[in-house]
Amino acid sequence: MKLPQISPNWPESWIKSYDFDCLEHAAPHEARNRGYAYAYQNRFTQTLDLVRKVARPPAKVLDLAAARGNFSLSLAEQGYDVVWNDIRSDLADYVKLKYQYGNIRYMHGNIFDI
Repeated sequence: MKLPQISPNWPESWIKSYDFDCLEHAAPHEARNRGYAYAYQNRFTQTLDLVRKVARPPAKVLDLAAARGNFSLSLAEQGYDVVWNDIRSDLADYVKLKYQYGNIRYMHGNIFDI
């Protein structure tokens, strides 16, 4: 997944998402909030490890409340068949800016209503 170039035309939700992406993808020693960056990277690694332990690509993965799509994109890049879901439809287009490769579909909305 790539980090997109920020644009002044972006909606507020994208700008906030971009700020978190910058914080979460910086090395903990370079991040402005080292504790947050370390905790995120640890959670990210452990979550992906757990998925790999129970399912191998091309298994289907539904990422609920996927927000900025970091888990969705990483799993798609590893060969999983991923569905990104978040109630905030505007975030799907932000996640698409970070897409590089892999099988991912975007389905916004309340999962209980879909």
